[in-house]
Amino acid sequence: GAEAPGPGQRCNLCHPDFYANATGLQNCTACPPFTTTGGYGGTSEEQCVCKAGYSGVRGGNCTACLDGEYKEEIAFGNCSLCPRGRTSAPAAPSLSDCLCLP
Repeated sequence: GAEAPGPGQRCNLCHPDFYANATGLQNCTACPPFTTTGGYGGTSEEQCVCKAGYSGVRGGNCTACLDGEYKEEIAFGNCSLCPRGRTSAPAAPSLSDCLCLP
């Protein structure tokens, strides 16, 4: 998807977290909260998936992974538990965010 600031002006691809699903002069539309298209040029809301650190299913809301969990994928799905003896802050986007417990 792309947007143009005005007639006859150059079209710009929608940024990640946005999409444009119609032809013609328009603005890109924001994906729902905590979702992203994962790249430039999204063309429909169906391309909006949960960001890393957030879990959910298609058609539902994405929610932050809890303390002690992480999710690296930009996709729908579940968070994973940090390894034993480690924890993380909410919405951790990587296994490397699981730090040793004191």
